[in-house]
Amino acid sequence: MRPMLFIAVLALCFFGSALTVPQNVAYAEGEDASFTIADIELEALLKLLRDKTGYALVWNPADKNILGKSVTGSATFRGQADEVFAAARGLLTFYQLVLVPVGSKEEPIYLVMDARQTSSILRMKPESVELNERNLDHYEHMDGLFVTTTIEVEHMTDLRAARNALTRVVTGSNIGNVTEVPDAKSFVVTDFAPNVVAIYRLLQKMDRPNTSSSTTVGTTVMIDLQHAQAREVASLLSAHFAVQPQGPQAGRANIPTAGPSAPRIMPDARTNRVLVTGTEDEIARVRHAVTLLDVRVPQPATEVRLVRLEHIDANEAAAVLTQLVRSSGTLWSGADARILPTFVSHSETNALLISMASSDVEAVTALIAQMDVKK
Repeated sequence: MRPMLFIAVLALCFFGSALTVPQNVAYAEGEDASFTIADIELEALLKLLRDKTGYALVWNPADKNILGKSVTGSATFRGQADEVFAAARGLLTFYQLVLVPVGSKEEPIYLVMDARQTSSILRMKPESVELNERNLDHYEHMDGLFVTTTIEVEHMTDLRAARNALTRVVTGSNIGNVTEVPDAKSFVVTDFAPNVVAIYRLLQKMDRPNTSSSTTVGTTVMIDLQHAQAREVASLLSAHFAVQPQGPQAGRANIPTAGPSAPRIMPDARTNRVLVTGTEDEIARVRHAVTLLDVRVPQPATEVRLVRLEHIDANEAAAVLTQLVRSSGTLWSGADARILPTFVSHSETNALLISMASSDVEAVTALIAQMDVKK
């Protein structure tokens, strides 16, 4: 089976209904493909675009986003086949239609689809491009072209915050996407070309060296932890060394501040270390704080006791005592309730197997003695 015919059959399966399948129209390299439209139905426009440019287009004639829709007014598409195709693709975005390429690179077939339904029918296929200053103007006007690219930054340190801001720029409905790659100091952006260009330019404006902050231009060190967990320590230290609002802003809520006295602290869970960037004085203060946090926490002593019961049922006693512990956990082990008593019944001997802190032994056994009385 020929590749193009095979792709057309696959497309038929995706749409579940009859498709308008193109007939290949050969056109000479560099041949003018210009045409003019005036008050034309969308389906007639698609057929005209296919016949004038030779691009293989496939669509569902029963698609409500195509059926009965018209382009009101007149327009002229001028240029060679690829230029006319790009201009018409941009016009189709007004009707929420996208052209998704399938098949081989040499003989692509373009599926005309509703962009709002691509998540449930077929994933859009972005074209990988490399943006630079020479081609920004070109891609900025390529409406309807779905692309993906990598944008590198040099000075930016908080890539996550930048990504959160940029997600407001991309196309909604899970079509556009921005993902940060901190280790590579870059972003992977997938969306329609004009939006990707806008994000590229925004990142250029944001990626500026901050000469007033000694944190971004300071020293970076790794601090090993012996007992504490890196994530917990980094969270505590970041909150402790955060810059506090000063002056008129002190009474306002949610006003971000920045300054040279706030070291940057990140956890590395894999090696259980914290990464600290700042001045020598800031790093020294962080090291001192780490020595206060990274200490061995003493574990309370525990004991296991077997208590035989004479008058009450072990299963019922275990259930009652377990419920009591759950409802009043702070009563156990004094001020330290990290180890709560647990009760397991042994029916054959009508006994309770109890695991508890040593400081709870007297209280627990006394409570059981009060419960185990003859009815």
